[in-house]
Amino acid sequence: MASESHQTVSSSRLRILTVDDDEAVSAAIMHLLQADGHQVTAVSDASSALTQFQLGRYDVAILDLRMPHLDGLSLARQLKEISPSVPIILLTGWGDQLREDKPPEVDMVLAKPVRRATLRAALLQLAKR
Repeated sequence: MASESHQTVSSSRLRILTVDDDEAVSAAIMHLLQADGHQVTAVSDASSALTQFQLGRYDVAILDLRMPHLDGLSLARQLKEISPSVPIILLTGWGDQLREDKPPEVDMVLAKPVRRATLRAALLQLAKR
C-alpha cells in the first residue's frame, strides 16, 4: 500500500503555472508539484506570468498575493480575461481572512505556507469541476 506522501492528485498530469517572487517558496511549491508528476512552469513576476500564460496552455495557475508591480489579484483578473476557464489558486499569508471572503477573480485561496496535503486536495477539487 502506498503511503499518502506518494499518492498523486489524479492519474492525469496537470500543467501548472506558479508565480511567486520569493525564490524559496517558488522552489518548494515547484518541488511538491513535480514530485506528484505535474508539469510546472515557475516564474517570479506578473509580467513573466502573463507572457507564459499567453504562450502555453495551463490547467491551473497558482499565484502569490503580494508581489511587486502587480499583485496576485490584479494578475488573476488579467489571466481570467485571457482564459476564464483556467482555475486560479491564490496563496497568501492572509489565507484565513481571504478564504472567508474569496475574491471573484480566484477559484480558491490557500494560506501560506501551503502544506502538501492541502495543495493536493485543492488540485483534486479543482480538477473535478
